Amino acid sequence: MNIITIEGKLGSGAPEIAKDIAKRLSFDYIDRIIMAEIAKKVNTSLNHVIETEENVHLGLNKFVKAIQKIIKNSASTGMVGDPYFGPDIEQILSTPYQKMNQNNENFDEEMFIQTTSEVIEDIYSVGNAVIIGRGASEILKNHKDVFKIGIACDKKDRINRIISEQNINNFSDAKKIIEQADKNQNNYYNHAFSSKPLNVNLLDIIINSSHFSKENISNLCISIVKNKNNL
Repeated sequence: MNIITIEGKLGSGAPEIAKDIAKRLSFDYIDRIIMAEIAKKVNTSLNHVIETEENVHLGLNKFVKAIQKIIKNSASTGMVGDPYFGPDIEQILSTPYQKMNQNNENFDEEMFIQTTSEVIEDIYSVGNAVIIGRGASEILKNHKDVFKIGIACDKKDRINRIISEQNINNFSDAKKIIEQADKNQNNYYNHAFSSKPLNVNLLDIIINSSHFSKENISNLCISIVKNKNNL
């Protein structure tokens, strides 16, 4: 069990929990920004990235090398390169749920789904990572060695967290941000996977962050991973 996926709605505290679990297990933490950064690095000279980026995390370095191998294999077999090597890929991968809009001509949902799925599958092939959001649990659902976690949270607590994190003074404005993100996230899961976020039939465990602290949730999840891996 070297891959952990964590799904949660905006304001649930899922990213903080994912970061804590990743840090304590010495896993890579992979979110939409890091996926975009990986793709951006891949779009530059791969050898230059690997040889000169002193601060590239070990796992990300491994991932870039894995992508380099894929490119070489594709070239040797005459295959077309994976679509996430194209221009503007960092914009595709880094799009937050609240900014996804099917009516937005600048947002290509099909490309987003395809790109995200391929990147997450390649991260799985490297291993030792905690992947937050983007339907990673759905994308990797056929891999039995993935521990799939869902983070639920009461709506009022989510709104208050957004107010605190984004310095929003108006409760109503924060509520609208939450509701728009939820709508777009639900649409994404429905379109991409014919499913919904926090799918009880898919996730191994769902924990309400309104009822348990980040530390308690992390402790529980880490104990499960260590037990499964006989650590």
